[in-house]
Amino acid sequence: MAGFRDGGLDDEMLQQLRSRATQLLLKEDWREYIAVCSRIVDGAADDRRVLCSALAHRADARARLRDFSGALADCDAALAADPAHPGALLSKGALLRGLGRYAPAAECFRAALTAGAAADEARELVEQCRRLEAQARSGAVDLSDWVLTGFTGKCPDLAEYVGPVEVRQSAHGGRGIFAVKNIEAGGTLMITKAVAIGRGVLPDATDGGEKMVVWKDFVDKVLDAAEKCPRTAALIYTLSTGEERPDELIIPDMALFRQEPEDLNFSDSTEMARETGTKEALDVDRILQVLDVNCLTEDAPAANLLGNSSVVNCGVGLWVLPSFINHSCHPNARRTHVGDYAIVHASRDVKAGEEVTFPYFDVLVPVSKRKEAARAWGFECQCDRCKLEAEDATLKQELMKAENDLVSGGDMGALVVRLEDKMRKSLVKERRKAFLRASFWSAYSALFDSDKLVRKWGRRVPGESVVAESVADAVGGNERVLRAMLRGAKDSNGCGNRLEVEDKVMRIGRATYGKVLSSFQQTETFIKRTMEEAHGTPAASLFPLLGLSKYITIFLIFLSWILVHRWSLRKQKGPRSWPIIGATVEQLRNYHRMHDWLVEYLSKHRTVTVDMPFTSYTYIADPVNVEHVLKTNFTNYPKGDVYRSYMHVLLGDGIFNADGELWRKQRKTASFEFASKNLRDFSAIVFREYSLKLSSILSQASKAGKVVDMQELFMRMTLDSICKVGFGVEIGTLSPDLPENSFAQAFDATNIIVTLRFIDPLWRLKRFLHVGSEALLEQSIKLVDEFTYSVIRRRKAEIVEARASGKQEKIKHDILSRFIELGEADDNGGDSGGFGDDDKSLRDVVLNFVIAGRDTTATTLSWFTYMVMANPEVAEKLRRELRAFEAERAREEGVALAPCGVEDDDDEETFAARVAQFASLLSYDSLGKLVYLHACVTETLRLYPAVPQDPKGIVEDDVLPDGTKVRAGGMVTYVPYSMGRMEYNWGPDAARFRPERWINEDGAFRNASPFKFTAFQAGPRICLGKDSAYLQMKMALAILCRFYRFQLLEGHPVEYRMMTILSMAHGLKVRVSRAV
Repeated sequence: MAGFRDGGLDDEMLQQLRSRATQLLLKEDWREYIAVCSRIVDGAADDRRVLCSALAHRADARARLRDFSGALADCDAALAADPAHPGALLSKGALLRGLGRYAPAAECFRAALTAGAAADEARELVEQCRRLEAQARSGAVDLSDWVLTGFTGKCPDLAEYVGPVEVRQSAHGGRGIFAVKNIEAGGTLMITKAVAIGRGVLPDATDGGEKMVVWKDFVDKVLDAAEKCPRTAALIYTLSTGEERPDELIIPDMALFRQEPEDLNFSDSTEMARETGTKEALDVDRILQVLDVNCLTEDAPAANLLGNSSVVNCGVGLWVLPSFINHSCHPNARRTHVGDYAIVHASRDVKAGEEVTFPYFDVLVPVSKRKEAARAWGFECQCDRCKLEAEDATLKQELMKAENDLVSGGDMGALVVRLEDKMRKSLVKERRKAFLRASFWSAYSALFDSDKLVRKWGRRVPGESVVAESVADAVGGNERVLRAMLRGAKDSNGCGNRLEVEDKVMRIGRATYGKVLSSFQQTETFIKRTMEEAHGTPAASLFPLLGLSKYITIFLIFLSWILVHRWSLRKQKGPRSWPIIGATVEQLRNYHRMHDWLVEYLSKHRTVTVDMPFTSYTYIADPVNVEHVLKTNFTNYPKGDVYRSYMHVLLGDGIFNADGELWRKQRKTASFEFASKNLRDFSAIVFREYSLKLSSILSQASKAGKVVDMQELFMRMTLDSICKVGFGVEIGTLSPDLPENSFAQAFDATNIIVTLRFIDPLWRLKRFLHVGSEALLEQSIKLVDEFTYSVIRRRKAEIVEARASGKQEKIKHDILSRFIELGEADDNGGDSGGFGDDDKSLRDVVLNFVIAGRDTTATTLSWFTYMVMANPEVAEKLRRELRAFEAERAREEGVALAPCGVEDDDDEETFAARVAQFASLLSYDSLGKLVYLHACVTETLRLYPAVPQDPKGIVEDDVLPDGTKVRAGGMVTYVPYSMGRMEYNWGPDAARFRPERWINEDGAFRNASPFKFTAFQAGPRICLGKDSAYLQMKMALAILCRFYRFQLLEGHPVEYRMMTILSMAHGLKVRVSRAV
C-alpha cells in the first residue's frame, strides 16, 4: 500500500501526517486531529518513539473533548510501550491534575523529570500538585498577590473544595446550604469550578442583543459539557427548574459533590448518571429551565475600591453547589470569582446549623428598595431583617421620612442625626440599629465623605469605624464597609489600642475577601485612599503705587508681578517657572534628554508640575496617582482637545486620538477583533514568516561580515507584518535588497515633528506661514496619506471584485477589510462600531494601527537587543532556556533536529532549514513556556517603554491622591520611562536590567500592577494589542537569540530620539554572528 513500508508508515507519509496534525492543532479541530493521530498510531506499531508521541498527542486531544477514559487509556498504552516516555508521562500527569487526582499526577511529573523532561517545568508541576492537593483537603487558599495587584494578571491555581456544609430543606422554601459546624468570618465554605462560563467585554450602554450573544455561547457550553460527561449532567439535574413544589425537591447526597477524584471510575459514569436521573439523551428543555433560575453573574471583585470603568466584563456561569445558596438581606457569605472558579467564604461568623446565604442584590439600601429588587428576581424576601424593618411600627414614620429625604437628596447629616436620636430614644437594640444603619448606608457614607458635614454633625453621631463595625456584624463584610472601617480607624489614630484597631480592620477585611490578606499593611495598601485635602495658596494683594514716575512704577509692578508669581509657586515641585513663558527655556535646553530630565525631578518628587505658555503639565510617577488618572477618575482625564490638536494631523479620529462615545465604539469593535482566534492564529503565521525573513538577512550579513542596523530591520519587519495582518498587503520592505520606503521615512518625520509641537509655542504660526518644521510636516504627511489611501482603494476594489464574481470567500479577513464592512453596515442602518465608510475614517484606522503595530514593537525589539548585548550573562541564560525548549519541543513532536551549520559553512540551506525547524516549534501556546524570555521582554519594557510618556487632558479641577491640585484645561502626564527607574516603585536596583525580578521562587512569571508597570497603559484604555505584541516579539527574539550573537559597533552611540515612540536616534549598528 502506498505510504507504508514493512507494515508501517514510510518517512514521507509520516511527515505528511505530522504536517496535517500541526494544521489541525492550530485550528483546534480536535476530532480530525484524533483521526490523524490514530493513523499514525496504526502505522507506527514498530516504532516505539513515534507510537508513544502519537498516543500522547491523541490523549491530549481526547481530554479536550472530555473523553477522559479514552485519554487515560492512550496514556497507559504509551507508557506500556515505553514506561519512561517524557511526553506520555507529562500528558498523563496533566490529565490527572485536571481531574483533581493530584497525588498520582505528581508521581507522573516526578517520573517525567527522571525520564529527562525539562527540569524547571517538571519541578514546578510537582510543586503545583502538592499545593493543589493541600488546598483540596483544607480549603486554604492564598490570593494575596492577586488581590494586591487589583485582581489582574494570571489567575492563581485552585483546587475544588467542599467545606463543612450540607444541602437541607430551607425554612424559606426549597433547599439551601447549611453549616455543619461553626465557621469564623473569612473561613472558606467551598471552592468550585463552573460547569461552563460565557464572557464578553461590553460597554456600559450595551444593548440586549450583545448580552444574548454571551448567553447563547454560555448555554452551548453547558449543553456540550452535559452531553460529553454524564456526571456533569447528573450534577445539573440536581438543581431546581423553579417549577417544582418544595416537597418534590430531592435532597442530593453530598457525596455527589465530594466525589474523591482518586475513586472516580469513568467506566461507571453512565451508571452513576442513571442513578441520579440522567437520561441517555439530554433533557435540553429541563437544562434550559435550570439555567434560567440557577445561573450566577460574575461581579468584578472590589469594584468600588478599584474604580468604575466604562468597559465592564459581562460574565454568566453555572456553579452547581453555590446555586443551592439562597438570598438574605443579612447574608453571612460572599463569593469571589477567580477564573472559572467561585470561592464562597463566610462574611461573618456562621454557627453550626445556620443556613448559608449571600446577597443576590445590593442590601445596603432601605427595605422598600430591597423588596423591589427581590420581586424582580421572582421572590419575596422573608429574612429576619426585612421582617423587622417592615413590621415594627415604632420607627415606621421616621423611616418613611428618612427614605424620602434619601431620594430627594437633602442634608444627609441631618438625616443620620435624626435616625440615631430616634433609635436612642426608642431603646432600639444593637442588632436592629445595625440593620437600619445598613439600610441607610448611603446617608452615613455621604456624611463621613464630607468634611463639611462631619464638622457640622460629627459630634452627634457615632464614629465612622463604629458604624462600619456595626454594619459588618449585621450584614457581613463588603468593600464599602471595609473602606469606611479603615478610614475611621485612621481618623481615630492615636485613640485606643493600635493592635485592637488593626484587628478590627483585619476582621472585616477577612469577612470581605476571605483569609487572603495576611497583614494589616496589606489590607491598608489595597484599599488605601488619600483623604487629605490640599491646602490653598495664600493670595497676595497689589496696592496702587503713587508718587513715583511712570517708569519706576512700571518696573516695580513688573517686579512685583514676578515676585507674586514666584510666591504663588513656592510649593510647586518642578523646574523654575517664569511669567508667560513658564519653564519653556529649561525644557528646550533639555529637549534632547527630556525623559532623563524628568527622571531627575521625579526621583525627588513623585509629582512634578511644568508650566508652559497657555497651559501646564503635571507629570506623575506614583502608581496611586496613575491609578486615579487612568481608572478611578478616568472620565476626567481624556486625551483632551490640546493633545488632539497636536496629533490630529497624524492620528486623525483614530482610537489613539479619540475620546467619549467615538472612542468607546472604536474600542468595542477593536476589542472583538483582537479577541478573535482567527486573527491570533493568522498573526502567528505571519510573525513566523517575517521572523524567518529577518533571520535570512542576518545569516547573509554574518557570512559577509557586514554591519547591520537592527532598528531599521525591526522597523521593516514590523511594518511588513502589520501591513499583512492589518491590511492584507505585501509591501516587501524586508526583501533581501532592503529597498527604500518613502512611507516609512515620511511617517518617522511626521512623528518627530508632532512631538516637537508639545514644547514649541510657535508651531501654529509656522503652520499658518508654511515654514520650518511645519512645512516639512506638510510634505511628509502628504506622502503618508498617498500610501495609506492607495492601500484603502486597493482593498475596496478587491472586495467589490470578489462580490461581483460571487466569490465571497476570497475577501480577506484582515483588520482593514473588517472596518470597511463595518462602514458599509452603517450605510445600511447597522452599527458601524464608530467608523464611517469614507476613506478619511479608514485612513485614521490604518495609521493608528501602523503606529501601534510597527513603531512600538520595533523599538522594544531594538532596546531588547541592546540590553542583551550589554548584559552577556542574560544572553547566555536566555540561550540556555531556548536550547532546552528546542530539545523538549522536538521530543514532544517526535522530530529529529537538523544539523546547525557553523560560521564557515557554505551550506546556507542547512542552517536555514534548522532555523525554520525551530520556528515551526514556536506557537502561541508553546511560547508561554519561555518564562525567562518573557521576563527579559518585560524588563526591557520597564526600562525602555515604547511610549515613554502619555499626556491626558483635564476636564474639571481635581486633587490627586497625593494632594496635588490640577486645573481644568491643563494636562496630566504619567511617565512610564521615569516610573521604571524610580526606586520607590522598584527598589534600590530599579535602574538595573534584572529580568529575574519578574520570576517568583517557583519559576513562574510574576505580574506587577498595571498602574506600576504602565508600558501597556492601564484602566479602560489598556492596550488591546498586548498579547499580539508579546507574540510577535517573542517569536522573533526566540529565533534571533537562539541562532545569533550580536556585538555593538565600536563607538556607536545609543541614544533615544524625542518622538511619541522611544526609538533610537542613531539606529542600532551591530555585527552579527551565528550561535551554534
